[in-house]
Amino acid sequence: MTTPEQPRFNPSQYGYRADQPPPAAAPPQAPVPSQWQGRPQHTGPQPAVPPGEAPPQQHGPPPVKRKGFFGALLDTRFDAMVTPMLIRGFYLLSLAVITLFSILLFLFIWGLGGNNPYEETPAWPIITAIIVTPLFWIFQVVCVRLALEFVINQFKITEELQKIRRNTGQR
Repeated sequence: MTTPEQPRFNPSQYGYRADQPPPAAAPPQAPVPSQWQGRPQHTGPQPAVPPGEAPPQQHGPPPVKRKGFFGALLDTRFDAMVTPMLIRGFYLLSLAVITLFSILLFLFIWGLGGNNPYEETPAWPIITAIIVTPLFWIFQVVCVRLALEFVINQFKITEELQKIRRNTGQR
């Protein structure tokens, strides 16, 4: 394999004298991830902010100020939504209720076999409880999760539409 011949280094071109050795070559740099994705990369010097001065202003729409829970609750224009703030608590409460109900279901099914100490207890209630209870728990959690994700997606769609309106100058 042959390599193409590189142009000779001319030290006077870069301000060096002929009796000085040429500068060492810089090690190759790994490509930046933004170059891989075809995005332009800023390669110039970064502006320094002298001490005591404010950084330069950023252009674009002002950042959206989020209201707290009580601020959103008392918002009469309904610009801030309370439901997304409550969803996590509702989901945790639902998990606790579903788990408690599943435990009670397990104990109920297990108790169907009877608890007479003088007779042999059949195995079907225990086997049924071990199979049915986790399936019931998973089904209930999936149903609650789907419903809550639907609600959250509706709010996210609303937020994105509001961003589009702000960026295009509409209402």
